[in-house]
Amino acid sequence: MEVRWSPEAADDLERIVVRVRQDNPQAARRIADTIYQRCADLTLFPNRGRRGRVAGTRELVLAPLPFIVVYRVKADAVEIVHIYHGAQNWLRTCSRLLSAAHSCPILSRRTVTGLSAIT
Repeated sequence: MEVRWSPEAADDLERIVVRVRQDNPQAARRIADTIYQRCADLTLFPNRGRRGRVAGTRELVLAPLPFIVVYRVKADAVEIVHIYHGAQNWLRTCSRLLSAAHSCPILSRRTVTGLSAIT
């Protein structure tokens, strides 16, 4: 099983890290690594997250971070759809993205975390 990131999820991670980096570059790196690793761990335990509020999804709460990873479990992959701050009203946006019924590309760690550009 592999992890596939939607371009939207990769953009979400980049926005999170860029924002945190403004205040604390070291924390930004730790957050990027934590989010990426927790998503990678889904290959071993794909049903770890709770059942999603959008049909066909699951939600991984990244406590103690305030973020929620919305993902889908497929036969051969876990598809990361979006990453949201827990305080966001994201349900409508996520529903719209999922209704497009597209498949997520496989993005490398370097692409997803943008380590050269972000941290």
